Amino acid sequence: MAAAQKISTDSALPSASSAADSGTILSLRRAIYSKERVTRDDLVQLLELGRGVAAEQNVGYSDLLSEVATDLLVRQGDPAGYIDAGDADWLIARLADGGGLSCRAEFAMLVDVLRFAVSAPPALTAFGVREVEKAILSGRRAATGEADHPAGIVTKEDVAALHSLVFAATEGSSLHVTRESAEALFDIAHATASAQNDAGFDDFFAKAVGNYLMGVAFHWTAPAAEAREHQRWADRPASFGDFFATMEKALTKSFGKVSTATKTVDQIDEVVFGKENASDAAEIQSASAIDATEADWVTAHLTREGPLSSPEKSLLGFLAREAASMPPALRALIEKQA
Repeated sequence: MAAAQKISTDSALPSASSAADSGTILSLRRAIYSKERVTRDDLVQLLELGRGVAAEQNVGYSDLLSEVATDLLVRQGDPAGYIDAGDADWLIARLADGGGLSCRAEFAMLVDVLRFAVSAPPALTAFGVREVEKAILSGRRAATGEADHPAGIVTKEDVAALHSLVFAATEGSSLHVTRESAEALFDIAHATASAQNDAGFDDFFAKAVGNYLMGVAFHWTAPAAEAREHQRWADRPASFGDFFATMEKALTKSFGKVSTATKTVDQIDEVVFGKENASDAAEIQSASAIDATEADWVTAHLTREGPLSSPEKSLLGFLAREAASMPPALRALIEKQA
């Protein structure tokens, strides 16, 4: 957990009361990147600087905050690209200490960290989605870069902010919406049911919750432990024979017996791609059928107190078009609203 280790720092960052002009930001950058690695202390002091003065209005500050956070949590991770659960919990706690995301620069930082990560703990994306929900319901949009807006209305910018978070590369899958995010979207839909929300929210809500119910959690990204093992293997001197032996072992684990003894690399690729495509097709077909547990979950949300909201009606239409099958009770609910 390289990113979580505390490395001594003598960055001498200015206090929160210092002026955050371009010269100060440049000095900060030089101090932080004069060391071999960025540290948690660097990020903490930058966060404190932004909360103490109007630093977030300085584009250089926002860029530096995002760069330091991405280096610390993503690029210095073990393996690189993977956000460690402990680091994610630490960042959430630090942001919560300030009452949550407090300015545009912090939101941009979170979006960039998730954008560059190949795998992020679900807790980190869920935190971001709930922060956007809080901004919508309170009307305070400083955290997402907007001017304050009447409370309880979803704006076009809110939809864009939610989109950047709910489709982040969460741990164990790619482009698959988590239950935590789907729950938050339902809460937003219920809380803003009578508001004049941005027209794009209905379609986004339907596709995002539909993705949770029917999307395929493609395991394109290996678990962190497996990625570390692959890196160690890649760094270890080995003969050409060792390469094929190791590859055959990995292929057998994923796809069953694949003989490398009598096949060229191109033939092996063809076999592997064929098996991958067949596996993906089977998983897509299976995922498009809503099972009883999923149906109970979505029905419980759709039958909460009050009439269906506009985004919820859009969801029902989406499920009617896209689901291969579903339990009778959910089908009846859809037909009732048709």
